Amino acid sequence: MVTAVFLSFSIAFQFIAAFLALRLIKITGRRLSWILISSAIILMGIRRSISLLRLLAGDIQYPPDYVAEGVALLISILMLAGIARIHIYFREINKAEKERCQTENLLVRFGRILDNSFNEIYVFNAETFKFTQVNVGACRNLKYSMKELTHLTPLDLKPEFSKETFEELISPLKTGQKPMVIFETLHKRKDETLYPVEIRLQLMKDESPPVFIAIVQNIAKRKNDKEMLMNYARELERSNKELERSNKELERSNKELEEFAFIASHDLQEPLRKITTSGDYLLDKAKNLDKHSRKYINRMQKSAYRMKYFIEDLLSLARVASKPAPFELVNLEKMVKTVCEDMGNLIHSTQGVVNIKNLPAIEGDKNQLYQLFMNIILNALKYKKDDRVPIVNIFGRKENADHWNIIIEDNGIGFDEKYSDKIFQPFKRLHGRSEYEGSGIGLSICKKIVDHHEGTISVKSKPGEGTAFTITLPTNQPADELSSLPIFPKNILPTKPQTF
Repeated sequence: MVTAVFLSFSIAFQFIAAFLALRLIKITGRRLSWILISSAIILMGIRRSISLLRLLAGDIQYPPDYVAEGVALLISILMLAGIARIHIYFREINKAEKERCQTENLLVRFGRILDNSFNEIYVFNAETFKFTQVNVGACRNLKYSMKELTHLTPLDLKPEFSKETFEELISPLKTGQKPMVIFETLHKRKDETLYPVEIRLQLMKDESPPVFIAIVQNIAKRKNDKEMLMNYARELERSNKELERSNKELERSNKELEEFAFIASHDLQEPLRKITTSGDYLLDKAKNLDKHSRKYINRMQKSAYRMKYFIEDLLSLARVASKPAPFELVNLEKMVKTVCEDMGNLIHSTQGVVNIKNLPAIEGDKNQLYQLFMNIILNALKYKKDDRVPIVNIFGRKENADHWNIIIEDNGIGFDEKYSDKIFQPFKRLHGRSEYEGSGIGLSICKKIVDHHEGTISVKSKPGEGTAFTITLPTNQPADELSSLPIFPKNILPTKPQTF
């Protein structure tokens, strides 16, 4: 019975060994050798299988000795172990070969990438400094062939360095003080032209012999950008100086404007006061004046008073430009009511009606906003239709989170909208002085006040149907605008009279 067991295991191990031997055909590629070996093992297994069947059937004259079969089993085990070990060995070899091929492919690809890089890559001997390998980018930038570069050293490319200064540069790499040295220099091409570069230099001590690896980047564009930035900085500095000079000039202009306002309020008005006083004296004391003389004196008086009002309006415009006050929170509804109270006599005399609704509180110059609404309401009452009670509607409408629209509508005489841009210019009048009094500066003052508050003012009108002003103002003024100085309008005095 023991003999049959030994024989059975021996047969099994032989067939397994034959199967592994057949697998080795695919792994090693040696087809004939492993076919012969596996065939021999299979034939041995068949023969021993016949012996086992005959033993079990009792059809054998001399049954095999169990000791001999035990030795045969041991041989089968050793044969299976040997073939299995060969199988594992060749599988590891194949795996290593695949990894080697992948690595070679990666190295070839990486080498191709480095070779075609626009950066220059150099490998040179740590002792002789001779180039041992360079990439195509180096040849392209330096205009040398690969063979020519292998006969050169870094010193041939860097005119700024001598051997001593280059040794001093790389000494931290040799002593291990630094893993990399980064510096900028100039590279000289084969045609003697120079270009700026940035170099990253490393020492590979573990190589035999040790070598330096240099990665070089052309920084001509960076240098140009830096130069442009420096030029821009110089231009900005020049602009700042120019702005400083302009600010000083503005301060000087504002000072002159203040002097002009002082002259206008004293020296110009003093002769007018004397003219009006003398005229009044003549009218009161001169009893023998004829009708024509009194007529001329009255015309002189009217012209003097008109000049007085003209100067006062001019001063108002100058104050808007030269004396801005700090902004504060202003309740426009209360302010407009105050304006109407102060204009109570005029509103009563014209039987006018002023309706106020939904006006916001905003940041602004309180005195200027008062003057803004007073001028527009005054215009609405002045330019009324003779057969119609003047009605002025003032209401607010929020445009967005930061701005309000203030609409001021009237039912006055209106005007042609083709003049809508001109009515805000100083001294522009759409009607003659014989019809309506005024200097033509009121709406210019309004425009200046709105501009000072970072807002806009527009107008829509039709002859005989009234006028609607839309004033857009920010709820809060920008912090950097609170202290800004507005510029007094140029060419404020007309070169010749203009009538519309």
